[in-house]
Amino acid sequence: MDGPQQSDEADRLVWLKETIERLSVRRFAKDIGLADEFEPDSIGCGSEAADVFLDGLEVQQHFATNMTKAFTVRWEWDLLEMRVEGPTGWFFANGQALVGHSGLEKAYPFRMSGVLSWQSGRWKWRMLHASEPVG
Repeated sequence: MDGPQQSDEADRLVWLKETIERLSVRRFAKDIGLADEFEPDSIGCGSEAADVFLDGLEVQQHFATNMTKAFTVRWEWDLLEMRVEGPTGWFFANGQALVGHSGLEKAYPFRMSGVLSWQSGRWKWRMLHASEPVG
């Protein structure tokens, strides 16, 4: 029989997947409030060389800049591996970035990984790494 901690971690795993999926939904919608889902000391990078953030202010600047670009982006994952241990969740995703421009979408190979922390009943992003694999 599963104990309370195992059940709690199973629920957190479901909520972790929802948080990862919400990243795609909010990015596609160009929702600048997405930055509020990140910790004040979060770090990460996008697929562009200049897409690096090292604290909460830079996270806000990152999304403010990216949300104004003329294209949309969302992700579809062929592989999504997630783990939860206590208040820490992490994942690796492999699939496609769907980049839209003028009503058309084009798929590009894409990978993402991240670390999140469980705080006040929700996941908050601590580290995010997104990139187009070479080759």
